Amino acid sequence: MSVTGPVSPPKPQKHATGRHCNRQRPRCSACLAEGIICDGYVQQLDWERGKSRKGKSVRKSGVRKLDVSKSVEAIAQLPQPTEFTFVHQSQSPGRPRKKSVDQSATVKSTTPAISDTTENERRDSFSTPYELSSRDSASPWMISRTGSPVILDHVQQYNFSISPKVYRHAGDLEDSLSFYHECFSHTTLTFPVNINPWQAAIKHINDSIPCVQYVAVALAQRQQAHLNGRKGSLSVLRLKDRALSIFGTHITDVSLEAGVSTALLLLALDYVESGYANWAVHLRGAYRILESHGGIHLAKDRPSLRSQVAQLLWYDITAAMLSRCGPVFPRSYLDQLMGWQSEDEWSMLALNGLPDDMFSIMHDLATAAMHPDTVTAAEVFEFQIKIATTVIQTHGNEYFHAMSESWKLGLLLYVSRVFSNTATHNLYDHLESSDMDDGSFSNLSIEPSVWGNSHELAVRILDHVQSLPPHSALQKQCLMPIMLAGCEVRPDEPDLRQIVVDYGERWKQKTGFWLWNSGSEFLGSIWAINEQGFATGQPSVSWTEVFPPSADYGFLFG
Repeated sequence: MSVTGPVSPPKPQKHATGRHCNRQRPRCSACLAEGIICDGYVQQLDWERGKSRKGKSVRKSGVRKLDVSKSVEAIAQLPQPTEFTFVHQSQSPGRPRKKSVDQSATVKSTTPAISDTTENERRDSFSTPYELSSRDSASPWMISRTGSPVILDHVQQYNFSISPKVYRHAGDLEDSLSFYHECFSHTTLTFPVNINPWQAAIKHINDSIPCVQYVAVALAQRQQAHLNGRKGSLSVLRLKDRALSIFGTHITDVSLEAGVSTALLLLALDYVESGYANWAVHLRGAYRILESHGGIHLAKDRPSLRSQVAQLLWYDITAAMLSRCGPVFPRSYLDQLMGWQSEDEWSMLALNGLPDDMFSIMHDLATAAMHPDTVTAAEVFEFQIKIATTVIQTHGNEYFHAMSESWKLGLLLYVSRVFSNTATHNLYDHLESSDMDDGSFSNLSIEPSVWGNSHELAVRILDHVQSLPPHSALQKQCLMPIMLAGCEVRPDEPDLRQIVVDYGERWKQKTGFWLWNSGSEFLGSIWAINEQGFATGQPSVSWTEVFPPSADYGFLFG
């Protein structure tokens, strides 16, 4: 991948070696082979094993195809970094590097740490582009097939490895952007996608209005700090404040893609810190940017923009389900987006773990939750039928089946609690008026008799989540189902509560996303009330009674 800014027309030159420099982006082959800087053009570096690749041929770029039917590596990992660097365009040409035993110990960063730069230096950096150079653009996480689902014949263990120690000089701009590309941009995925919404933002790192650059650096620094068990430094807050200030001042000047990227990254910056924030302010901002440029129709031929809008819609809908104040984005955005979707680009399953056919159901639930008292029993039953009868092709893969069933059960549990005042006692009376015959229900994995049993649904969710490998990306994607299930665990079921607590702590440590801090408060409030009721023989209360609808600040567990 190469991220470049505007440059003057290329001028051929010859190096001292006599090799011709074609000065072509994204790679200048002569410079790459010699390991030198070419006035801001791509510099090839390789820290691996402390040896230089000088003199070796550069591998061909392109998307590497992965046979996911024979490998468990299709499930997203946060990989160890490939060898690349962000090269400052203003750097002067350097001499070819000599071989050394440990280059990483001798090479000094030429880019000052953002937290240490003066205000003038930061202001100057607005017009200073940085380039991303990758030694191997055919990275192992880039595959051509992101369909729903990935077929795996022999699944043994899914890994989700994160190494926070990918830096050369922690806090440097180069380090932060590299960390963003290598680690953060893969954290939320189920498995690899060709069009990664987080990596799509990297195209705007070089923009003269550096909103994306500042937020990306802040994201990387915050996640790095969290992975090391520390809170983000003040530099993260300064970067966020600066990005917001610049974004607000130049919101009419930035491009559509840069504006959407900034809004998405600002939301993510809050999400990495906590599962409780004012999500609507970011979502409304992104929606207004899209509308001011002409609406969702502009995304038809822009796959990167589509993937970013899909991620925004995901956060919008999952936040709206808990706030019960309705989504910001209209249903037309979702319909258009899913109509244009190509599995060769992205899928909701790949991005967030939800089977694609259930995304529209979630939007309808979030919309109906605004006025639960007006929803009829027939409408509730229709929701339940849609959820329970959604066919998800898991191709016999037990782990994909467990994750998908967790989401089905989670949505049924949501219906049973949010629309609990709607009478659905005569459930089977609706069977005759439905389009299904009685035989169709015998094939369902979730029998109708438990659709309204919140405790039974919760126990089944926890069983499915427990069946997934504890460090797999598939288990990671079950956050909302397991949070809803945790609300139903009784005081006399400490083992089930421990499953929820272990899940939250494990993924907080592994991802650097501190959602569990607010998640534990969310569940703790419900558990405390139900413990008091349990001691006096009172029935348990729903999370909807503990947390009333909120239009501003709310929870997001997606």
